Amino acid sequence: MNLQLEAQEDVLAHLKQRLAHCRETFETANQIITLSAKIETLKSNHDDLKNLDSDNLQDHLTMLANKQRDIERLEWRDRNASCENKLTLPFGKHKDHCVEAVWEHDPGYIVWLAGFRPALNGSRPETHSNNANFPSNVKQLAKSLIRGTCYSCHDELDTDEAWKTFCSSCYKELKMK
Repeated sequence: MNLQLEAQEDVLAHLKQRLAHCRETFETANQIITLSAKIETLKSNHDDLKNLDSDNLQDHLTMLANKQRDIERLEWRDRNASCENKLTLPFGKHKDHCVEAVWEHDPGYIVWLAGFRPALNGSRPETHSNNANFPSNVKQLAKSLIRGTCYSCHDELDTDEAWKTFCSSCYKELKMK
């Protein structure tokens, strides 16, 4: 009698595992159906996706990514053309881009080039030594560009005091850290 009870418990445990597996499979199937419906909605909302099937979706996404990179290259070329100072960066993620254009596009990078971090060391901006090998003219231009702006949020400071490096709200926030 005891063996029969153990066998029934084993069968019951096995059935519970199968039921849990079936529930997982059912949830996965529902997720697939939901995602398929979203893809169809996207296709119907965008003319360039209407004739797209699932098989060439990756090719289409790759093509869109390449278009985005081409657009970014053209934008940088236009930004570089508008620079007054034609000093370009000879290194890093913005290599061959005009320092002034990088300031407009990625001000945090220029703060870093100047040797600072958007953090406090006491009451002064925290410095780093990563820029020891940067060309001095790049560091000098970076420092002149960041003068008068907050090193953290990059907003213009409403003071003429040259020593000021953070706006009051960023300074308070950094002091709390």
